Amino acid sequence: MRKFVCLICALMMTLSACGSVRDADLNEKINAKYASAAVYSATVEARMDHGETVSDYRIAYEYSAAGGHLMTVIEPVVLAGLSVRVGAEKMEITYDGAVFAPASLDGTGVSPVKLLCDVFMTWKDGFAESVGTEKEDGAEYVVYTVVSALTGEELTHRTYFARDTLEPCRSESFSGEKCVMTLAFSDSELTGTED
Repeated sequence: MRKFVCLICALMMTLSACGSVRDADLNEKINAKYASAAVYSATVEARMDHGETVSDYRIAYEYSAAGGHLMTVIEPVVLAGLSVRVGAEKMEITYDGAVFAPASLDGTGVSPVKLLCDVFMTWKDGFAESVGTEKEDGAEYVVYTVVSALTGEELTHRTYFARDTLEPCRSESFSGEKCVMTLAFSDSELTGTED
């Protein structure tokens, strides 16, 4: 009986190790896909929780190593055309001379603009706390969960990628246990490769 229990334990440890290898492989595939792109662009539906209120935006998002992050508001209409560029050294906001500073998210002092940038950077450079596949409503996703402190605060981002293409479908960002931002991606496009 003792030999049988030891055999079962050894098999479980082997299976556990295989799972970790698969996870590391998926993490590497996501990093490689987004790190090698010269430009990544998408339309992003964002819902931000400010505590007392929530705000919804539709944003044209683009990232390139040379130009940094560029976000242009599509909706709400009153802010349509407002562009925010976040480079390595500074953040520029342009909109016919208007100043736009969205309220901080509930439970965090991080700017929603920086939070959106942080989500993408984890795809390029992040090492996931957990990554694996999950089925939901008949579709299979790679669920990639990473903890990031690049904004100065510890935040957790959980992104659902389409299993076959590794294109992002949606993402949730948490400050502690509180979901402070949800994103839905469409029209994702990777262009070229970095030299």
